[in-house]
Amino acid sequence: MIKIWNKEHAQSLLEYSLLVAVLVLVFIASIPQLRSSITGVFTRTETLLMHDSDPAHPLDPSHPSSYLWRDDLNSLDNWNPVRGKWEASNGVLRNTSSGEGRIFTPYTGDDFMVDIDIAHLLQGNGYGVWLRASEVDGDNINGYTFQYDPGHGRGEFSMRKWVDGKELSTFVRVSAEGYDWYDPHKVQVIANGDTFTVVIDGVQILTAQDSTYSSGQVGLRTWSNTRTEFHGFSIEVAPLEPQS
Repeated sequence: MIKIWNKEHAQSLLEYSLLVAVLVLVFIASIPQLRSSITGVFTRTETLLMHDSDPAHPLDPSHPSSYLWRDDLNSLDNWNPVRGKWEASNGVLRNTSSGEGRIFTPYTGDDFMVDIDIAHLLQGNGYGVWLRASEVDGDNINGYTFQYDPGHGRGEFSMRKWVDGKELSTFVRVSAEGYDWYDPHKVQVIANGDTFTVVIDGVQILTAQDSTYSSGQVGLRTWSNTRTEFHGFSIEVAPLEPQS
């Protein structure tokens, strides 16, 4: 015997489906913990989709979709200004005094990428990014700095090591005479094992190796009459391959 799939049968199934869906929604709404968990899943998914749909952050293994630390740069609440005067407002971190300036994030780690959406040197001889720094509050700081340094020689990018508060000679130097030092740039500094890689505006400009320090804090440095603005500061998982 052939059974006929009639309209009334289909309508009944649709009605049952809608009823089950309503019951599930009522059940979820009645349990706050479950509702929060499901909402969290959708929120995290939306965040990842927004991040990975950004052309500047494509979905590939070389660019992580998770952050180790980030700040909205609306205040200094999450920073430790050690030397000089600093301020943060409206998404911009800037130094406001001459001489040696140092400011640190609370993040401490081994392998990571410092990602600065815009670093803009407005005047002066340059700025630095602290990597794997320790003893940051005293005079005996240890660690590394990447230095964006138009004031040294005819202008150069370099990596320096600090030992007990002393800034040693550069262990890697890349001359860049005529570079557009006072234009805004995207800056990424990667610490991965004993290798350091610096990428500016998507171009790898420096790689260096040293194994003295394996972990420490991240921060920023200024000197002389430097005035610099930083927009968008985050610390991310070190990429599997250098950015290019």
